[in-house]
Amino acid sequence: MIRDILFFDNDCLMCNSFIQFVHRYDIDKKIYFSDFHSQLALDLNLRLADNSMVFYANGIKHYRSSAFIEILKQINFPKTVIAIIEIIPQKFRDFIYSFIANNRHKIFTSNTKSICSLDIQSKIIK
Repeated sequence: MIRDILFFDNDCLMCNSFIQFVHRYDIDKKIYFSDFHSQLALDLNLRLADNSMVFYANGIKHYRSSAFIEILKQINFPKTVIAIIEIIPQKFRDFIYSFIANNRHKIFTSNTKSICSLDIQSKIIK
């Protein structure tokens, strides 16, 4: 059974780079990935209109900065870094997250739209 799924914008270079980062540091390889527009995203009734990646873990939907923090916890990112991020009030974290998310296509441009690694491709749910 697939428990942990990161939903992302496949047309976004920054999102694809983050997927590669997560995949590289997910030692247990327990996180799967899916596009915002996949059938699975529709089946889970995810709110995707707010430019937020969604991390679906253990039946809970995490959005924006909370998704980012949960992913860092899953890949065993240094606890001190996570603790520092968590000190920042969620409203402020989400404001920063939303600013970056809303401008990601302007900041990170490329003709490449898909993840290249075959290793990662095996973890993508369509």
